[in-house]
Amino acid sequence: MILCERIKHRQFCESIGHPYIALMITLTVIFTAAEYLVSNESSLIVCISVVIQICLTIGMYWKILPCGIAILVVSIVTELLPGIHFSPQLWSSWLAFSLLAYQRRTLVAILMLILKAMSRVSALYAYPDSGWVPSGVLTVMCSYLVAMLAGFAVSEHVKNERLRHTLEEQRQIQMERDRLYRDVRLASTIHDSTTRSLTLISLLAIQCKNEMQNNDDECSAKMDLIHSTAQQALSEVREVIDALDTGSDPKYKTTKNPTKTLQDELQRIVTDNDNRMNIAGVFGISQIECSYNPLVQGLDPRCTNEISSFIDHMYTNILSHGRKGEDSYYVHIRLLKSKIVIYQFNVESTFSSYSYAHSGKGLALHKLKILSLGGTFTANSEDGLWVMTAEIPMLQINEGHKTT
Repeated sequence: MILCERIKHRQFCESIGHPYIALMITLTVIFTAAEYLVSNESSLIVCISVVIQICLTIGMYWKILPCGIAILVVSIVTELLPGIHFSPQLWSSWLAFSLLAYQRRTLVAILMLILKAMSRVSALYAYPDSGWVPSGVLTVMCSYLVAMLAGFAVSEHVKNERLRHTLEEQRQIQMERDRLYRDVRLASTIHDSTTRSLTLISLLAIQCKNEMQNNDDECSAKMDLIHSTAQQALSEVREVIDALDTGSDPKYKTTKNPTKTLQDELQRIVTDNDNRMNIAGVFGISQIECSYNPLVQGLDPRCTNEISSFIDHMYTNILSHGRKGEDSYYVHIRLLKSKIVIYQFNVESTFSSYSYAHSGKGLALHKLKILSLGGTFTANSEDGLWVMTAEIPMLQINEGHKTT
């Protein structure tokens, strides 16, 4: 029952644009009319003044500034005329001052208060028999000031509440954005670690089976690589699973060597991938061109981790879908001051026993992460060649907050 009443109250308030202003205007009109009816003032000019005050009070619901100023001007003019009762004008004047302050028309409200005080003092000395004394006039002027302060206080409260709601919405949006980015990174990490490692394991296992009797040394090297790759895949998957289980953000991989440069790190990644490719029977050329070589620790971890994981996945794609043999792929990595440009092409295989492992989601996830860092990504297939280009910004640590 209480819930239904609250719902009806909210629906009623929503149907009225400004319910509390409407309530204040309604009460002001009722009080003004009631005070006029119980007073002894029956002259035509007093009646006209009260009617004008009531009409302008109602008009403040739509036009606060012009109607508020008009109410106060009418009040000032009528106060200077003889025979006008002062009291019925108080309600509309209080409302006008409070709503002008509520709309932050402070200068207008102060100016009208000064004019109101001057007119009241003038009327006090011009009509000594009006029944007003200086202390009464001072009390009324102070009440107008209080009405202004009340309107301004309500305005400040509304402003702070809106600001609080805005900040809360922005915080929620940022949390959702961070969560989405975290989920994308986790999905990409799972995809990269499992597909890269397990694809290589599958290839090497089949090759070892076929070559077991032909070359025991080569088969032994492949079996060692199978073992290390499986251990690495298991460790990476466990790390991601732990992060998903606890709801925390997995830590970025960082180098423990403070003097290690980005070129050295890239050379290590490329050499490791080339060795894996060669063991699997896929040969090509990988080059690194460096015109700017920052320290790894000075770069944003999101940037360095995406560079390394993207390069690993790039070689995995070549291994899964490229042609085996000599001159199967070409990789060129160029380090510039503001970005790293990765260019790669490989000869596509006309038939691959491992095409079932390909879903296309890995590159899509990396493209999303690269774009979120402010980079670019393009990939296409032309005449049996797979061509891919990526540009990843090399953001410094103090620039990381600028990315979205």
